[in-house]
Amino acid sequence: MKKIALIGVTMLTAISLAACSPSSNSGSKNSGEKSTTESSNKPTLEIPVSVVADGSKTAAITGKTTPNTKVQIGYGIIGDKVTSDKEGNFTLKYEIDEANDQDTIEVTAKNDGGKTTKEITIKQNPEVIKKKEADAKAKADAEAKAKADEEAKAKAAADAKAKEEADKTNPATYPTSTYDEMARNGNSHAGEKLQITGKVIQAQDRDSGGAMLRVATGADGYDDIYMVQIDSDNWNKHRLLEDDQITIYGNVYGLYSYSSTLGGKITVPALIAVFY
Repeated sequence: MKKIALIGVTMLTAISLAACSPSSNSGSKNSGEKSTTESSNKPTLEIPVSVVADGSKTAAITGKTTPNTKVQIGYGIIGDKVTSDKEGNFTLKYEIDEANDQDTIEVTAKNDGGKTTKEITIKQNPEVIKKKEADAKAKADAEAKAKADEEAKAKAAADAKAKEEADKTNPATYPTSTYDEMARNGNSHAGEKLQITGKVIQAQDRDSGGAMLRVATGADGYDDIYMVQIDSDNWNKHRLLEDDQITIYGNVYGLYSYSSTLGGKITVPALIAVFY
């Protein structure tokens, strides 16, 4: 009787173990199926490696993903974003900056199962690049021409100034004129160069430096008087005395009036000496 009871207990134990074992296997199988399902829910994404923008610098990115999936450029904040159609097709737009020859951007497809991201290169339209290069060359050429013109202008001004400075001490650039012309129309010749030759009949130092001379250019040594102003630099280097014979090169001041010892007004042509 005890033997029968022991056998019965053993059989019950075996049955219990057998019942538990299939239940455990079933749980493992369901877990695996769930993982596979989640993985399979992650969207697919097919896009070309690169696309070329059109003449308006806009690229159309056409691709394929899981149906009814959100697809976006970058984070979808600034870039284009769409939802794929029932067949998974989509088209995104991307405008490439004219300054860039190409951009590399990310396209992301995402749904509840996860997301898939791929990179694509956006190439600038060849005509846009050609125009950009032509514009850059034209700008560079214009800048180079402007610079060359400015340098030529500066050189011409420097050459003119150098010539003017050289001419200041070149006797050949100082013409002569008749006393009658200068006495009558001296003011009309103001600023012009002139050379005179004569005798110093009066030399008077000025309080401000330099001197004022009266120079007679007439044949008798007393007539055809010019008033000549000499600056301190020239005067300190070479003082003149009465009765000195001298040729003076300078610029016409115009007509100059002064009072004679008898109180009368005398008007004569005047010259500002440059050198002598």
